[in-house]
Parts: sequence; C-alpha cells; structure tokens
Amino acid sequence: MKKTTEARPESSSEQPLKTLVVDDNPIAQLVIKKILNKMGHHADVVHNGKEALERIEHTSYDIVFMDMQMPVLNGVETTKRLKVMRNAPYVVAISSNAATEDQMYYKSIGVDHFLGKPVTPETIQDILSSCNPECIENKPMATSYPELQTLLKYLGNDTKLAKIVIERFLNKAHSHIATLEIFLKKRDPESIKYYTHKLRGAIAYYGHQSLVADLEAIELESDAERLNRTKNMLPSIESKLTTLIKTLEKIQREL
Repeated sequence: MKKTTEARPESSSEQPLKTLVVDDNPIAQLVIKKILNKMGHHADVVHNGKEALERIEHTSYDIVFMDMQMPVLNGVETTKRLKVMRNAPYVVAISSNAATEDQMYYKSIGVDHFLGKPVTPETIQDILSSCNPECIENKPMATSYPELQTLLKYLGNDTKLAKIVIERFLNKAHSHIATLEIFLKKRDPESIKYYTHKLRGAIAYYGHQSLVADLEAIELESDAERLNRTKNMLPSIESKLTTLIKTLEKIQREL
C-alpha cells in the first residue's frame, strides 16, 4: 500500500524562524512548540522569564512567545528587560487577559503583538504572517535611548541610515549657538526665524519636545520681539542642545 505524505502547513516565512516559547505550563509549551515545528520553525522552550533572559544572552531569537503570568519572573518584567537589549527579538504576549486596556498596556511596555488564549495554529499563523518580514529583516533595534527610538521610527528602523543622519547632524551641531549669536549681533530677526525653523526640523527627528518648543517660540515671535526672545532663551537652548549632542555622540559610538 502506497504511503501518503501529510501536507505540511504553510509557513509564514520563506526561511525558518528561530523562536523561544516562555511559559510555565507544560501543556501550553508542548502545544505552541509543536505548532511552530509543524510550520517549519525551530522552537526552544523555557519555564519563566529568568530562564528566558539567560537563554537570550547566549542565543539570538527572531520571535519570543511570552506568557504574561509566570512565577519567578513574569512576562511583563521580562519584556521590559528584553526591550532595552541590543537587537531585542519580536515579542508576542500570550495571555487570557484579552481586554483592550490589557493589550494597550502590553504594547506600552514593548510587546509587538498580542495572542489570546487558547492558542491555535491559525492564530499563530496570523501572527507570523503579520510580523514577517519585520521580525527578521526589519526587526526594530532595541535601545535605551529615546532619541534613537524616535529617529528609527521615522527611518523605518534603518540603523545604517540613522548613523548617517546622526553623523550629519553632529558635524554642524556645535556651530548652531554661535550662528544664532551672530544673527543677534547683526540684529537680523529674519535670519533667526529661518535658522530656528531649520534647526527645529532637524531636532524633531530625535524627539526633545522642550527644545523643539523653545525654537518654535522664537520662530513664531514677531520680528520686533524675536531678538529679545532669542537673547533671553539662548542659554536654555544652548544647555538643552548640549545635552542632545552628548547623547547623540554616545549613540554614534554604539551604532
């Protein structure tokens, strides 16, 4: 009798993903691992967040399936620690708490996707389909710098482009205050308006809303008052700009 071959479920990726299942429930571990294996993906299993962090220190994963309620170290704290690591994996939260506010909270701590219980092949397939190729080719770089997080968001998580943008900003960064002081001495409110507008646009890529707001206040001021406003605000702007420059120099060395 001719042996029939079981059809292999369609994979969400052209290449196998390396995944980590973090769950203290042996049955949940087995089910998720078998679903992933059947889809052609590799799956390691650990029992809590502490074990997950130890494993991830030595092994790179594309996706982590994270149960939120676990002993020793729960999924919430584990995710927070994961997301400050360099090249953090894509995190899928697994929880029976499916309320909108719960999902919003998980998102706020860095969770990339939410998966409600019970887990099924269809729900896992949907997750893998929606995250691919993000979880492999365009995985967001984990960073503790809000400035870099904001920049990468604008640049589609392109770290090479981020490095170029930061380098170009820093090349002229130390001359900004001196340039504004020159315009002040010349009593040239139009040039100050143009320059603060240009500088505000460049700084907005890094967040720093307080500095952006200072520059906008000068830009929007009337010509008659702009010189006084610039003179009064220049020390604060210089201090905030210096802080940003030092932060970007640190980021530049780490990229």
